[in-house]
Amino acid sequence: MNKVGPNKVALIDIPPDQWVAFERMLADLSARFANVPHELVESEIQQAQVVLREFLGFDRSSFAEFQEDGSLDVLSTTAIEGVDTVSLGRYRPEFNWYHRQLLAGETIVWRASDVLPSEAAAEIKYVRNVKLRAQLSIPLRIAGKIFGVIGFASFRDIPSWPDDLITRIKLVGEVFAQALFRKRDQEKLLAAMSEVRVLKDRLEREHSYLRETAQLRPALDLTSRSRRFMSVLDELRQVSPTNATVLLLGETGSGKEVLAQAIHNASNRKDRPMIKVNCAALPATLIAAFELFAMTHPGERTTQFLGVALTALASGAAFLSSGDPRLLVTMIVVVPLAGPLLTLLRLGGW
Repeated sequence: MNKVGPNKVALIDIPPDQWVAFERMLADLSARFANVPHELVESEIQQAQVVLREFLGFDRSSFAEFQEDGSLDVLSTTAIEGVDTVSLGRYRPEFNWYHRQLLAGETIVWRASDVLPSEAAAEIKYVRNVKLRAQLSIPLRIAGKIFGVIGFASFRDIPSWPDDLITRIKLVGEVFAQALFRKRDQEKLLAAMSEVRVLKDRLEREHSYLRETAQLRPALDLTSRSRRFMSVLDELRQVSPTNATVLLLGETGSGKEVLAQAIHNASNRKDRPMIKVNCAALPATLIAAFELFAMTHPGERTTQFLGVALTALASGAAFLSSGDPRLLVTMIVVVPLAGPLLTLLRLGGW
């Protein structure tokens, strides 16, 4: 316990009936917070602070929570008439000494007759400006970590706080902190569940799309009287069971996509959907940035991206195909070559 200044807090005798009343009040508060709904935690803390402040005779009481960055956010505050409450939200970041003491687990007991250390310059200025007479700030530890603080201030009298009284106030403060800690855990759980639902919905939509794509696959029972086309079909039947890369060339409307689908339907991957990517519709900057292909390692760009192989053609185009058995798709795409893509294919890196 940090009792500021040379004057220590004097122990005083509290009448037995007051101790009994105080213990009963603490038991009532603990019972109230045992099953408090999460949405009512802050309001219940404020109501309990009013009871504590009035019983103990303080002018103001505040409850705050430490954030991950070490800052202190005031969640509830109450004061007697004529005394300003503490502003909710971020609490005076300039109070460096005050924050350090609390984060170190030190209870701050200060009275007007005590002298604050020289490093508490901002705190000294504040005390003078608001004419603060006494301050009690108790850090609250949850799961081994300083979670929050409950504070009391007096602007009229200079009370004395027995150590036993401070211990009991700390216990009820930890009841508040436990309720708030449970609420924060509940909020994290709800956020995680919401994210899972979003991902589940997206997965279901994608799964539905892939199933529809697979179901829409035409039978493609190709036939022709042309001997040349029949030879193409023979080559198609020969190459379909293999993992060989196939390049289909032809004018627009000549049936390249039909043959690509036929190859897929006759391949070992026929039960998996064939995803067709229209690279002509993709922005050049997207292709240049290789966001289409992703990367195998952070910061590394090579001619192999997630099992997608790139092959340069004499016509100035790139042939993109996937033969990686880890992928559930077959992609056969012809894209115009941009400068960065040519560099990748020519040099094997970016």
